[in-house]
Amino acid sequence: MVNGSIPINAHVLHVGHHGSRTSTTQNFLNAVNPRVAIISAGRNNQHGHPHTEVLERLANAGVRVLRTDELGSIRMFTDGDDVWLCNCGC
Repeated sequence: MVNGSIPINAHVLHVGHHGSRTSTTQNFLNAVNPRVAIISAGRNNQHGHPHTEVLERLANAGVRVLRTDELGSIRMFTDGDDVWLCNCGC
């Protein structure tokens, strides 16, 4: 995807493979350049997801991270131009 000719930038990124250390490489993160990243991972999962390396990459890029293991369900709404995120049962 990164080497393709189609731009892959996005405001919101759903982090791959529950935030495992092999997902969301720096090269991919640079290309997508998200404002917010959502990580779906179970609380106290046996694999330790999300991994520290991914969280550090996102933090260093200034990306706000929302995690289901901390917040529960996260909803995203869009009108095609703007995006709203909610984890408040709305």
